[in-house]
Amino acid sequence: RLTNKDSLEYKILFIDQNGNSSRTSVFKDSLHLAEYINIPCNNVGKYRNPYKKRVKDYDFENLKDTLIDGEYYSFYKFKYLKGERKKRRKKIGELQYIIQDSTEFHIPILYLATAYEEWLQKKNIPNGIIKEKIHLGYKNDTLYKEKLVRYKRIKKTIVIQDSCNNSH
Repeated sequence: RLTNKDSLEYKILFIDQNGNSSRTSVFKDSLHLAEYINIPCNNVGKYRNPYKKRVKDYDFENLKDTLIDGEYYSFYKFKYLKGERKKRRKKIGELQYIIQDSTEFHIPILYLATAYEEWLQKKNIPNGIIKEKIHLGYKNDTLYKEKLVRYKRIKKTIVIQDSCNNSH
């Protein structure tokens, strides 16, 4: 995940499937020119999903495709399976994903660890960049929306020293 830190730097959040994570900053000028992004050991940690066993309580549901500006997109929601009463009592919301089909070269970027684990086990949503993510509260009110502004296909290699992987 790449976001603006200020006018000179980006913030990068990186989580890989082997359990490494990093929050680091990089100068905007150097990111565009660099082929490799070297992440120092002090910016590397372990990522654990304490909710991995909760995958059985959730699933993706395929909804009807949605039309935005004359173009169709795949539409999915990540929902709780244990019933409406329990959902309300525990105040559990849901996530809705609108996926840009023309970006099937990219696996889904799922920040919610349980959603990622569900996808990893079942691969039940298609590859593609998420055009829009909507987080609904347990009362079905919209808590927030994220919209894709733009993307650019690039090739960068992230380098984490082997010694970092063993020290955390």
